[in-house]
Amino acid sequence: VSTNINDGATLYEKERNEMNLLDTAALVDLLRKTKDKETQTNAFELLFKKITLSKRDSDIAVKSGLCNVISHILDERSLLSNNILRLLTKFSTSNDSMQLFDINVLKSLLRYSELDEDSNEEMRSRALSVLISASSRQIDFLKESPSFITQLLSFIVKPPSNQQLCKSLLQLIRQLLTGTTVFPGLTVMQFLFS
Repeated sequence: VSTNINDGATLYEKERNEMNLLDTAALVDLLRKTKDKETQTNAFELLFKKITLSKRDSDIAVKSGLCNVISHILDERSLLSNNILRLLTKFSTSNDSMQLFDINVLKSLLRYSELDEDSNEEMRSRALSVLISASSRQIDFLKESPSFITQLLSFIVKPPSNQQLCKSLLQLIRQLLTGTTVFPGLTVMQFLFS
């Protein structure tokens, strides 16, 4: 039995070493092609380390389609999605990583407002936290999007249990509504008073 465990550990180390040899674009390609969750997790961790250390690698990853891969995995709402949310939490506070939060990733994060079961509270809150951090750095762009503001408001239907997160959400909404020149119109008014 111990031989099998060692063989598994050796296989894991071998796969990890092979991934270390891949360049950034190849890692994104691996993420796009593989369905194996463990390989995806390892590839994401390695890729996020690379793009943390290098703006050039970050640019290459985005140009290679990383945002679409992130969006797709977030939409799965799986264990891997939760791992990605953990990694994105670290990136959402960095101005250098804002390109990771393109419109597709933001839309995927917004869709977490639809999770209303208590069992999904942690994932929903983590997605909201990432969304607030990433959106706060893109106010000028997002304040001109009535649909973004309306979808962000949908998190209020079932507010997060974390009071600080709830406060941050309300501050962001206020910032967006105060700065907007495009009023979302009846949709927001209906939402607020329904």
